[in-house]
Amino acid sequence: MAQEEAQRLQHNYIGTEHLLLGLVRLEDGAAITVLKRLGVDLERVRHEIEIVIGRGDRIVLGEVGLTPRAKRVIELAVDEARRLGHHYIDAEHLLLGIVCEGEGIAAGVLTGLRVNLEKVRRETEWVLNEERKAEEGRGNNVAVLGEASPYIVDALASGAGVVGSEVAAISWGQAVNRVFDEAAEEARHWQHDHIGTEHLLLGLLRIEECPATKVLQSLGADLSRARSVVITLIGEGKSASPPKIALTPRALELVGQAVREGIALGRKEVTPELLLLVLTRSGAGLALSILGSLGVDLKRLQGKLLQAL
Repeated sequence: MAQEEAQRLQHNYIGTEHLLLGLVRLEDGAAITVLKRLGVDLERVRHEIEIVIGRGDRIVLGEVGLTPRAKRVIELAVDEARRLGHHYIDAEHLLLGIVCEGEGIAAGVLTGLRVNLEKVRRETEWVLNEERKAEEGRGNNVAVLGEASPYIVDALASGAGVVGSEVAAISWGQAVNRVFDEAAEEARHWQHDHIGTEHLLLGLLRIEECPATKVLQSLGADLSRARSVVITLIGEGKSASPPKIALTPRALELVGQAVREGIALGRKEVTPELLLLVLTRSGAGLALSILGSLGVDLKRLQGKLLQAL
């Protein structure tokens, strides 16, 4: 979304200001919760940025690169995640990275909107703490219909935005369980300490006989190319993965969304096709960036998945 905002402004780079625009466009999560509480909205940020740096004088085609300051924000986001004891990097860490960097255009825009940067940090940490307490309060007593992968059971036990009656209304097919197991294998292979949407996409592509995989392949996505994009985006880990790898918050949300979408569609079982459909509708996550890099048309993909369902 930062890239889209840069192209909309006809800028030939992605700076901290475009990262901020990407954050403000999110629909859920700690980062957008904090920004909304502080009165930061998309139109005000866009207006402020155009005042500060204006628009480019020509249309920019193709992908654009990150500025050194934007790269620094991402490095600081990694540091913030580690400081908080998180084994993943999400939007809230990018927001903290912008605050920590403190001198980029994004920080200047927030200050121009009368947003205190230290208050952004306090609010973010408060929201994350409240989310953690809410997850702990949900407990692990979840009745899952049918046999489900331990990763799915853990996700549902953490809440994943669904209630017990919804969880018990739909089962998890063997094929979708395998997707999570294959995703974990991909994470371990690259020495990652988390399972994100990018690993779930790789897990889907590893099951060649799966209808969802065939749909992806028909639109130009294959395992080898997808792996290359993943490594380009996040690189390999520096040490072996822990014995138990946890799903990222975005992947946890995906599990809950699959339950709700399956019930809405009148399905009795969550399948890889349903999981992939929900992933394409999530609006965020590395998997969507990967699909975009592979040239996959999301609308065509969603249409083919709905036909398969």
